[in-house]
Amino acid sequence: MNKTKCIFLLIFSVLLSFSNVNLKAQSGLLSGDLNRVVVLARYNGDPEFEQPRSYYDNFYNGQDSSLKSYFNAISNGKLNVNSFLFPTESSPSVSYELNYCFYCYDSTWSKDFPSCKGKDISSLSDVSIGFIIKDLVSKIGADLDPTINIDKDNDGIVDNFVIVLRGSGRGLNQGVYTPQNGVISDRYTTTNGLITLNGKVVKNYTIVYERNSLATNCRFLLNYLGFPYLYRKQSTYPRPVGVWDPMDGPELTYPLVYNRWKYSTGQWVDNIPIIDKAGVYTLNSSNKVSNNGYRINSTDPNEFFILEYRDNSTVYDSNLPESGLIVYRVNNLQTGSINEIPECYVFRTDGTVTIPGELESAAFSNINGRFSFNATSNPTPFLSSGVTQDISISGISIEGQTLTFNVDNIPTATNVIKADGSEIYPNPTSGLIHISGDYDQITLFDISGKRLLVKNMSMESTKTIDISDLNAGVYILELKKGNDTRRVKIMR
Repeated sequence: MNKTKCIFLLIFSVLLSFSNVNLKAQSGLLSGDLNRVVVLARYNGDPEFEQPRSYYDNFYNGQDSSLKSYFNAISNGKLNVNSFLFPTESSPSVSYELNYCFYCYDSTWSKDFPSCKGKDISSLSDVSIGFIIKDLVSKIGADLDPTINIDKDNDGIVDNFVIVLRGSGRGLNQGVYTPQNGVISDRYTTTNGLITLNGKVVKNYTIVYERNSLATNCRFLLNYLGFPYLYRKQSTYPRPVGVWDPMDGPELTYPLVYNRWKYSTGQWVDNIPIIDKAGVYTLNSSNKVSNNGYRINSTDPNEFFILEYRDNSTVYDSNLPESGLIVYRVNNLQTGSINEIPECYVFRTDGTVTIPGELESAAFSNINGRFSFNATSNPTPFLSSGVTQDISISGISIEGQTLTFNVDNIPTATNVIKADGSEIYPNPTSGLIHISGDYDQITLFDISGKRLLVKNMSMESTKTIDISDLNAGVYILELKKGNDTRRVKIMR
């Protein structure tokens, strides 16, 4: 394992402790303009940043290979990330020098805060972060243009306050030693009060380091927006997705199409249609706006398979080991990969429920000779329980900008509700619900009982309703015929 990956594993082992921080709801920040306050800072006594100010402008806001361009690409143009850097260009310094060294932040706090250098203040790092942010906000002063909206969702809180610290991080127990997302602690605010910037409260923060890669910066913003970390220790359970999603890293790639759909609440990817019959299908590569994923349901109503085409000739997938069709299993009872059963699992050569296999050998194509996925291929399609699924895909072939494949067989679904001579399917669904039977009216409710849709039906034998614009969750479908009413649960 090379040095870069060793450092990544060390950082992520620490990050997992921050992955469940209770940040503000981020769904309102997933489209339109996201205006970030990004502050370059160095501890007292540290040298100036290594690169000129223009480097950081390009790193965050450049047209190519920047944080801005990456989020524009993965959101299909829906999210425009603007990073407003401080100090401003007019400042003679690239970064602000903080008032204290990395060990000690405000020796007057509670009278017993460590007075100076060399002492272990790891148990007080949350307080240190509060004082660091207070210090930086005072230095920004009037440099922040008051016309810039730093509270897009209008909740009184700065949407994204980012600190870029000089260097590459400190050792364990040496102040704020690792990149992180977090919330200013109650222990700080109880004693010192809220920190405000242009009348908005600074509550949530991101800390990264000068030498952190673009992949690390993008990964932390994805997490800030609600995408879960997917990294896990390989010695515990097989890694779920590896390089095929940047949240398992360490390289920068497109997030899985399913994750882009779910964790953007359907704003970045509109729909993932279900394959419910044999035939020939075509996919665009996952960087395209449309037709970038398919779903195949399994015999378990809580698990399904996603198919997408990854092309490593595209800018942000150039770190992938090869191009081709990847297939992954989704367990919709899970979020991320903290539990033994991960939310997403990418099928790979020699991989099983307990054996890691070769994650870099996950793509299927005519180029590498892995052009079939079935009960006798390597890998085979299986559920998180290990039960093999009767999926048969063949003829997987890259054809220029697209990939084609044959679906020869899909599992006999248990996701069809049958009653009184009618059928409701598929359930779960990613979009369309087909209803056979004679009904006058169909009404859809969310789980709280709020009515979302009412449709008067004709005498057609099969009706269809589209719920692809709704968030993932459980819904109630009410079907009426005369005085008769029946209700069924639908999973989206």
